[in-house]
Amino acid sequence: MRKTLRPVSSYTQVTGVIRVGLACCFLGLAAVAFIGAAALPGGIYEPLGPGAFPQAVACAVALLALPLLFLRPAPPDTDAQAPDSRQDLALFSLVLTALYVLLLTFDLDFRPATFAYAMMLSLLFSGDWRRGRNWVIAIGLALVLGFGVHFLMTDVFVVDMPG
Repeated sequence: MRKTLRPVSSYTQVTGVIRVGLACCFLGLAAVAFIGAAALPGGIYEPLGPGAFPQAVACAVALLALPLLFLRPAPPDTDAQAPDSRQDLALFSLVLTALYVLLLTFDLDFRPATFAYAMMLSLLFSGDWRRGRNWVIAIGLALVLGFGVHFLMTDVFVVDMPG
């Protein structure tokens, strides 16, 4: 008995091309980063040298990109409802991130800039900024990111931060 082949939908073809294209982009980026990190000069006091961490990240990116080449996603469920499009949320977070980076380039102090950025983003993604619980979480997260990361970078890793 012969099996009949089912026609492949255009959705499956397009998502397959996008998936393979993304995998190739990530693999290429990982290869460029790995080769660039290997070209860094050796460290004076550190046996691994400055290229060890970028090479590890490049390997992780390559390993995470490999499943995109070989695994196929499940076919779309035609009965399921599409999730609400939150393009406004994505656009606002992109604009907020660009503004944050721009402010840091003008030598604004890292702590208050990161505090405000983290608080606004966490309130934005919380869904309901009017709830007190979301404010407590946003303030706690902003304190840890703004002041904790500054302490970690300046006092532990001895890296100068803006401001």
